[in-house]
Amino acid sequence: MKNPPIILVIISCALALISCDKWELEAPILPSLPTIYTSGVSAITDSSALSGGTITTDGGATISIRGVCLSKKPNPTTDDTLITDKSTTKDYFSVRLSALEQNTTYYIRAFATNSAGTAYGNNVEFTTSVKTSLSSVITWPASGITSTSVNSGVEVTSDGGELILYMGLCWSRNPNPTVSDHKTMIISPVYSDVCSITNLTAATTYYIRAYATNSKGTSYGNQVVFTTLPK
Repeated sequence: MKNPPIILVIISCALALISCDKWELEAPILPSLPTIYTSGVSAITDSSALSGGTITTDGGATISIRGVCLSKKPNPTTDDTLITDKSTTKDYFSVRLSALEQNTTYYIRAFATNSAGTAYGNNVEFTTSVKTSLSSVITWPASGITSTSVNSGVEVTSDGGELILYMGLCWSRNPNPTVSDHKTMIISPVYSDVCSITNLTAATTYYIRAYATNSKGTSYGNQVVFTTLPK
C-alpha cells in the first residue's frame, strides 16, 4: 500500500489543530471568590449601629448571600453572628446591627458568598455608647420658712449617664409643679445645692419639686409642701 499524499497529512493535522483550539475556547471559566470591603460604622448608640459593605466584583458568579458578620473578637466569620441583606439590586448594602451590649467593643466584616465560596471585607472595630436615661433627683425638706421666703435644695443621685445641663427647684400653688412654673436654675450644676425661694405670698400653701435636666430630658424629685407664715 502506498503512503497517503502529503497534502492529506497536512489537512488532517490542520483539522486536528482547529478542533483543539475550538475546545480550548469553549472550556468553561470557573468562578472565583467575590471581592468586598466593609463600610464604616455610623449611628452608634448603646444598643445598635449601622454598617454594610460594597461588592467590587462578584467573581463571575451570582452572589447568593451577603451581609455583615459580628463578634466581640477580631475578624469574625459566618460562624459568628450574621446580619444578612435581602436586597440584590445594588453592589452596596447597609444593615442595622441591633441587640448590642452597651459600652462594648465589637468587630465586623462584610461578607459575600457565591458558588466559589465566601469572601470577607476588612475588619472594622467600634464601641457602643454608654446607656443613658433621665437623671434621678431628690427635693430637700423646706426650712427657714418666713411669710415671703423658704429654703430647700436639690440633690442629683444619678445623672443617667449624661452631663447635667441645669438643675434647681420649681414651685407653684398647685401640686406637681414643673419647669413651666416658677423655678430657680443652676446653670453650672453641682450634684447638690441649697436654693432660696423669695417673693412668696404670706399665709399661702406652696408645692416644691427639685428638677435636673440632661440630654434625655427633665426629671423631678419628690414633692414638698409648705405654708408661708402670716404677716
